[in-house]
Amino acid sequence: VYDADTMNMQARPKKMPIIISPTSCTSNGYTTMLPYKMFLYTKPSDYGELSGMYWYQNLMSHEFRHITQYSQFNKGLARLAHCVLGGYGWAGLQYSVPQWYYEGDAVYAETVTSSSGRGRSALFEMPVAAMLVENSKLFPYDKIIQRDISITNLNIANYNNSFISLSNS
Repeated sequence: VYDADTMNMQARPKKMPIIISPTSCTSNGYTTMLPYKMFLYTKPSDYGELSGMYWYQNLMSHEFRHITQYSQFNKGLARLAHCVLGGYGWAGLQYSVPQWYYEGDAVYAETVTSSSGRGRSALFEMPVAAMLVENSKLFPYDKIIQRDISITNLNIANYNNSFISLSNS
């Protein structure tokens, strides 16, 4: 995970604590800037191997991408804020980037840095595809998330980031 993701973004994140917990009902995790850590819930996915990867590979790939994003974010104005205001300045500026971008980039990274990933899964793409067929248009991100509980920010964010990536190729 480290080599594939860091080469893709040309970043070398600093070491961080990884906390592993078996006390969750879902396979999930999160990464935070303040305090700088990764938290992983070790329950296997209820949906089987949705992406063609083992659930723990998918989880690590996704969460590690957030670490790489934070590393890349610690430059320019964000670096100055980090130096002057400490971790709070750095973490506060994180909100200048929309949440869908972080999550979509992480799902996109799962796909491009592996031979599978959720971006290649029809089951993962199905809710957005169904909405497009039903409505013939893509609603704004906030409306989609509020309107349809079957579409998560990961589903629509993956489409947004894939479109951005294709537009820049």
